[in-house]
Amino acid sequence: MIFADISQAALEAREGGGNRGRVARQIGSHAALGLEYFIRATLLNLIVNPSWTAVATTALTIVVLSP
Repeated sequence: MIFADISQAALEAREGGGNRGRVARQIGSHAALGLEYFIRATLLNLIVNPSWTAVATTALTIVVLSP
């Protein structure tokens, strides 16, 4: 769903017009939503499977994807 929305926004940007700023914000918000889901899935994996590998994966994901 998120990938489809980003693709749709990218197609709108290619069509041109004066909506490039709006499209860029739309792509950014959809990408941020996807990253939030990815971080939440990693945290859920840590809760379900508490191992040192899961801790390392979660820490790495948060460090890399956090602004």
